[in-house]
Amino acid sequence: MRLLDTYLRAVGMLAPEKGLATLLMAASVILACVQLAEPVLFGWVVDALSKEGGAFSLIALWAALGLVGILAGVIVAIYSDRLAHRRRLLAMSEAFDRAMSLPLSYHTEKGSGGVVNTILRGTNMLFEVWLSIMHVQIKAIAGVLLLIPTALSLDARMTAVLALLAVVYALLNFYIVSKTRNDQRKVETYHSEVTGRLVDVLGNLTVVQNYTRLSAESQALRAVRAVLFSNSYTNL
Repeated sequence: MRLLDTYLRAVGMLAPEKGLATLLMAASVILACVQLAEPVLFGWVVDALSKEGGAFSLIALWAALGLVGILAGVIVAIYSDRLAHRRRLLAMSEAFDRAMSLPLSYHTEKGSGGVVNTILRGTNMLFEVWLSIMHVQIKAIAGVLLLIPTALSLDARMTAVLALLAVVYALLNFYIVSKTRNDQRKVETYHSEVTGRLVDVLGNLTVVQNYTRLSAESQALRAVRAVLFSNSYTNL
């Protein structure tokens, strides 16, 4: 549920530009319809040609759908990328303002480098989520919802095989995600700790040199690295 809440919160951050986001999602749905209709029309064209019937109208419709799909794909790719970049910069600015207002005790506990790493990696992940929603996920959901009735109308037996494969694929993905979630969280924690220490030391290099703490900081970084390596070998 925490993952779902985080996902919904990320989606909600598109609300200031919900008009453009809605149009891009609608274009993704149109693109899904086109991609589903193309192979069906192609099969009709092949059947018409094999029966020596009039296939010109089907070929023209197939070509028109192809052009519509290309146009919709270009529009979705360009404008969704621009929207995601724009929202990423705004999210980074808001996170920076919030980090500047946090008390010194928080920065002392987390480290300024850790805060910087969280801002950068968090906004990059937001960008990927937004781009995936508008460019991939909506299209995939619409494609699946349209594929089921279309497949049933064409061949119910092949639809059953396809549904079985989809269930197996979903179960395998859930299993892999459940197995790797905790380990990935540990890797991200160590990565943030290492990056935070590097940024803190390099950002205060004059102070570190004046207090002759170069060897102490190097040893601390080696200790973090040793913990990471030992955990990695233990998991292997």
